[in-house]
Amino acid sequence: MSVVVIGCGRSGTNVTLEILRGSSELDASVEPENKTLCDGSLYPSSYLTKCDTWYFKPNELEETMIKNPDMKVIWSMRDPRDMVLSKIAHGRPSSLGGDGSDRVSDDATPDGCKTDILHMHICYRYITTRFPSRVLLVRMEDVLSDIEKETNKMCEFIGIQYNQDMCDFPSRMRNENKRKRYSKLDKSQIAIWKEWKTAYSGFFSENDYNIETLFEYFQPLVEEFGYE
Repeated sequence: MSVVVIGCGRSGTNVTLEILRGSSELDASVEPENKTLCDGSLYPSSYLTKCDTWYFKPNELEETMIKNPDMKVIWSMRDPRDMVLSKIAHGRPSSLGGDGSDRVSDDATPDGCKTDILHMHICYRYITTRFPSRVLLVRMEDVLSDIEKETNKMCEFIGIQYNQDMCDFPSRMRNENKRKRYSKLDKSQIAIWKEWKTAYSGFFSENDYNIETLFEYFQPLVEEFGYE
């Protein structure tokens, strides 16, 4: 069966994908992300990829899953408050320490964060309503806290054998920057929002972002996904 890791930016999709790449039963797409996932293609058995929710509408993912009846989705989630901080801090141009090329990423502004995360949530609610047995929610905090347990859970859901190599993902990440960032399981990435004023070398104390207002805005999602 085909497997796709889905989530919005900074939700942990890269980590989840690389864990699953450790299985010999899955064949990862050549490109790290299939941005055209919902173009009407038929995917072979054992196909593995990831796709950011930014690249499709809810009904397009529905049509893809109907066309590929054996496709299963691993939905990567992270505390929305931590996603906000990560999006804004990492979405800066590389010259300013971020991951961007020469401009601020679309989702690296307060309004961009709202648009991206809410679109992800709309997609999640839409798809889980229609295919509840084909979508597994995986919280990145749970992966960082107990990677073996969460990897076993994903394997059972997909129907593949678990092996310890799946948990040793950092060295095989295809993106060099991400390989450096995830050189080990960094549990300090959990609940960064609690110390947001000092997070990312004090970036948010030095810049004019109304972070607490953003946290309040996403409180309903915080509660829905069990972060409160």
